Amino acid sequence: MSRRHRAEKRQTVPDARYKSPLVAHLVNVIMKSGKKNLAQRIVYGAFEKVSEKLEKGDPVDLMLSALEHYDSSSMRVIGTLTGLHPKKDKAWEYHMQRYSLLDATQKTAIARFLAELPKLVELDSEGQKTVERALRNYWGDYLQSNATG
Repeated sequence: MSRRHRAEKRQTVPDARYKSPLVAHLVNVIMKSGKKNLAQRIVYGAFEKVSEKLEKGDPVDLMLSALEHYDSSSMRVIGTLTGLHPKKDKAWEYHMQRYSLLDATQKTAIARFLAELPKLVELDSEGQKTVERALRNYWGDYLQSNATG
């Protein structure tokens, strides 16, 4: 590592399939231990499932549209984030049963998504607290277990 000057920031190269730097960034966020092919299969598989349900349109356009139209005060977004934050109340068993349907790779993808979400969109204070609690109380375990394993 040279001490003469700082390393220049590299531009993200667009991914091969969708030609999108955002998709390439998503793949890089999900990638673990340099296993880019596996991360691409996860992202592309999710996009294929979305496009099957859409029956028309590009899943990348849907993702971009969702990010552009994100409203921090939207109850739907707050509800989604709240659904990823299990609380030990009457809904705890329901959430745990739903989470048990996910495999380790899917849980890790959700954990990494939650960790990167504040960098991708501007969250209000309630959304930030919800993401922090979700990572601290449940999803953070899947970030830590994959960092060591």
